[in-house]
Amino acid sequence: MGIHIIGGSVADDTVAADRATGGTEDAEAPSATWVIATAAPHHATGNPTLITGLTPHQDDIFVHEADGAPMPVLGCGDVVTDDVVLPDVWYVPGLTTNLVSVSQLSELDHSVGFGRTAWYVRSAADGAIVGEARITGEGGLFEVDFLKVQLGI
Repeated sequence: MGIHIIGGSVADDTVAADRATGGTEDAEAPSATWVIATAAPHHATGNPTLITGLTPHQDDIFVHEADGAPMPVLGCGDVVTDDVVLPDVWYVPGLTTNLVSVSQLSELDHSVGFGRTAWYVRSAADGAIVGEARITGEGGLFEVDFLKVQLGI
């Protein structure tokens, strides 16, 4: 049992969490867009249709909106789309933006680099670039162009 926080003291992550969680009951439907979140402890989505092999979570794990409201993690699975392949993604109903966790990528032995307007992920195995993102004009968020992390590692 634990509490995990999405958002945090880093300005870009707070903006990402605010946009990701919506904050109102009339929040828009979850999208297929993924943003980079340096303070997110885990990859997360509010869109269960993106997750392959969704299995229910047995533990009481919560993430928190920017305003502190808890959101339960209801399941976990892999995301496999044309542009994004990510293992071990949490399903968190209520998220309206999908979050890529920088720390989780690091735990999977990938190096992550940020530039002024771009972000990239390299595989430690061969140094190949497996992901890129570009900064958006609104809020300074990095939106993923592609990210292909090997499943089962």
